[in-house]
Amino acid sequence: MTGTLLQEAKQETRLASEERKYLRLVGGRVVYISEAEAMEEEVLAGPRKRLSPEDLLVAEWNDRIEVTNQLKERISFVHQIRRDDDRRPSQYEPAYNILWGEYRDAIKSLRELDSEPVDQFRDKVVARVKELEARINNLCEGWDPDYFDYLEQMFALYEKNFDLVVTLQ
Repeated sequence: MTGTLLQEAKQETRLASEERKYLRLVGGRVVYISEAEAMEEEVLAGPRKRLSPEDLLVAEWNDRIEVTNQLKERISFVHQIRRDDDRRPSQYEPAYNILWGEYRDAIKSLRELDSEPVDQFRDKVVARVKELEARINNLCEGWDPDYFDYLEQMFALYEKNFDLVVTLQ
């Protein structure tokens, strides 16, 4: 084991010594810097790119989408915890509602930038909810106790997607 660690250390040392070195004058002393440090200097010393208004808008949109998706993941997590807790699922209700409020605010901020993608997303979710309603109705009409777990999963999906539709309105 220690022989392997010693070999790895020697190999890292050899690779580091083979790495190209550059000379720099720092504080009146000549020092060696690695190729990676030299490349970093080059990037930092390069001209700054001016972002167009469109670039700024895209960057802002992407940042807001990331926040919105994180909130949606948290909502899904709390929803699952709530479903899995047989004793007191209501204890998660305040957190669930707060997350939906934050998600609603995030959707509003996305609408401020561009409402068309938000509306398209809403339309897809509405279609998904209608599909789930039809599937649930079919399961209920031809009731089979063997499909109870499946029906329960469908209700959970319906609940979450219905809450999403309400938020997207």
